[in-house]
Amino acid sequence: MERIKTGSKGEEAAVAFLVSLGYKIIHRNYRCRLGEIDIIARDGHATVFVEVRSTNYPHLELAAQSVRHRKKRKLVNLVNHYVQKHPVGDYRIDIICIGFLPDGIQVQHYQNAVTC
Repeated sequence: MERIKTGSKGEEAAVAFLVSLGYKIIHRNYRCRLGEIDIIARDGHATVFVEVRSTNYPHLELAAQSVRHRKKRKLVNLVNHYVQKHPVGDYRIDIICIGFLPDGIQVQHYQNAVTC
């Protein structure tokens, strides 16, 4: 249960972070038969598919490294499925890591972290 709460708080923090950068949120928790995409947003002319990783530890690079080959392949398949049904033009897959630390929230944004 705690993991679900951390994940939900992480997605909320990622959305707030993206909005603060001027991104427009299109979908949250987009689900299809292949799985789920945490956030779909627009950054200018590009559609951005975002995988969110949340942790209570200060080493955010470990959270980013938790997106291993199998998860990346799944993300690519999900994005391809979405793009077939909703033509979007330019797009990329980003990873946002959210760290909930005693002194506040830390955010690390990896743009174009997964290649399609």
